[in-house]
Amino acid sequence: MVSRPSTRFLQRLPQLITFFFSLTLVNGFRILADTFHWSTQPTFDFGDPSQVLVVVSFFVTLFWIVTAWLGYSLLVERYPYTLDLTRFFFDVARFCLMFAVLNFAFLAGKGTSYHVYVFTVALFYLMMALWNVREAGRIGEAARRREREGDARGHGVRFLTFLAIGLVYYLGVTLGLAGSASLAVRYCTIIASFAALVVWNLRRISELRAYALADDEEVASQPAGELPGTPRVMRRANG
Repeated sequence: MVSRPSTRFLQRLPQLITFFFSLTLVNGFRILADTFHWSTQPTFDFGDPSQVLVVVSFFVTLFWIVTAWLGYSLLVERYPYTLDLTRFFFDVARFCLMFAVLNFAFLAGKGTSYHVYVFTVALFYLMMALWNVREAGRIGEAARRREREGDARGHGVRFLTFLAIGLVYYLGVTLGLAGSASLAVRYCTIIASFAALVVWNLRRISELRAYALADDEEVASQPAGELPGTPRVMRRANG
């Protein structure tokens, strides 16, 4: 059977998102290589806390982005794009923001600039929270609406957490209001941001695995030749 042009068109859209993901990774590793002179004379000083923070910040952010892409891949497989391209453009916007976040990860070595990274992560979660609020208002089914509202609350908590970390860093380090304690504020807030990203993304990976296994069981339980029923809502799979 020949597929319709609109179907083939919609099937190509995830390829652009994957392109943004690939571009983000390539650019991130290029900056990492330039930072430590991989192509000329590789250098890394384990005794320099700024260099250690840059490396940790890069790989924590990389873990966050890869996890987000895993969630996106599972979501778009379960809920393909439609000719209402709003969700597609939203996905483009959030993956473009991830490109910026991975670049800003290198600011961990700059004492007065790291708040830019934290505020950008907070902006990402604000976008996700507002998107889920919008989706909750468009869904008539009560169960699915509650799921979206739960997603919005979860992303809202993440937004407020990173907003608070960014404000503490900006006031205590960038503006230097903490005085002699500025160095302690710097390391504490950076470690807190790393811990929050790692913990939340480990939880998300566990949820994604559970959703994928549940979907496999649902498909396996269907009689031969019968399509699966209405897909379940996947909480936080897209964030």
